[in-house]
Amino acid sequence: MKKESKKVVSARYIQRFESVFSCPVCDSEMAVQEYQCLVCLNHHSFDIAKQGYLNLVSHTVMTKYTKSLFESRQRLMNEAGFFRPVTDQIIKMIEQFFGKTKEPILMLDSGSGEGSHLAYIRQSLENDFGIKANGVGIDISKEAITVAAKHYSNLIWTVADLAKTPFKNQQFDLILNLLSPSNYTEFDRLLKPSGVVIKVVPGSDYLQELRGRVFANSDKQTYSNDETVALFKSHYPLVDQVPVTEIVRLDQAAMRWLIEMTPLTWNVPKAELQSLVAADFTEITLDVVILIGENM
Repeated sequence: MKKESKKVVSARYIQRFESVFSCPVCDSEMAVQEYQCLVCLNHHSFDIAKQGYLNLVSHTVMTKYTKSLFESRQRLMNEAGFFRPVTDQIIKMIEQFFGKTKEPILMLDSGSGEGSHLAYIRQSLENDFGIKANGVGIDISKEAITVAAKHYSNLIWTVADLAKTPFKNQQFDLILNLLSPSNYTEFDRLLKPSGVVIKVVPGSDYLQELRGRVFANSDKQTYSNDETVALFKSHYPLVDQVPVTEIVRLDQAAMRWLIEMTPLTWNVPKAELQSLVAADFTEITLDVVILIGENM
C-alpha cells in the first residue's frame, strides 16, 4: 500500500476539527475538500501545504523572523531543553485545571513559533497525566509554521493573523501565550466559558547575561514586566502568578542557537554577534513569570 503524503495525513487530522474554523474572509463555516484545501461555504479556498500546514492569511506578511532563526529555536528547546523548567510548570498547572476532565481538551497556542512548546506540552499531558489534549498552533510567520509542521505531527499548524483568528467563538478550553504579544479581544471570543489563559512574560533578569553585553550602558539593559502583568490582570481574574527562575548551563552550540534566535540580537552588527558566540560565558538566566487567568 502506498504511504500517504504528509499533506494528506495532515488534511485528515484537520478534518477532525474543521468545525472550529471560520473563514478569515467572510466568517462562514469551513470544511476540508479532497484532502487538498480548506474551503468555506462562499468558496473561499485555502490550500493545505505539502508540509501539512494551513496558510489562512490572504496577504504576504514580512517579519524579521527567518527559517534559520526558528530552526535554532527548535534545537535550543528540544536538544538543550532550555525552556523545560517553564513548560514543566505549565503542564502541572494544566493538570490542576483539567486533570479530572474526561473529554479531550482543545488548546490554542497563540504565537506558537516553531511549535516546540505546544508539542511538548500536549505529549506530556497525555504521557504523564493521561489527559487527552488536541492542539492548534498559530503564528503570523510562515517560516515558523513551516518548521513546526516539519517537526511535529498530530497537531494543527496555521499561519494566521492573531488579531483576527480564523476560528468560531468559544472553541478553546485553553489558550497558551508564551513570550508573545496578546490580543485579549480575540482570547475572550475564542475561549469557552470558564476557559483558561496561561501567559508567560519575561522577568527582570531574563537573559540578563546576554542583555548586559548587548545593551551595556543603555536603558535597554533593564526590563520591567509591570505593565504587561497589569494589563493581563485587567482582563482576567488572576488565578495564580508563578515565577520561574533558573540558571541554565549551555554548551557553545546551544549558546549559539540562543544568540541566533533571540530578538535581543537583531540589531547587533555581524562582527559583534560573532564575538558573542565566541564569548566564554556558558550560564544564562531563565527568568519568567507564568500568569494564569480564567474566563469568567
